[in-house]
Amino acid sequence: MKHFLPRTIIILGLVSFLNDTASEMITPLLPLFLTTTLGTGAAIFQE
Repeated sequence: MKHFLPRTIIILGLVSFLNDTASEMITPLLPLFLTTTLGTGAAIFQE
């Protein structure tokens, strides 16, 4: 069976997908990390 896309394109697409997934997973946890680990207050999150 012949591949329609080169192997490099498939790997780059998979890496991009995993990177996007990881960034979407960490976004809700970032305020918790900043308040517990770094000790910043709630004022840093206000615009």
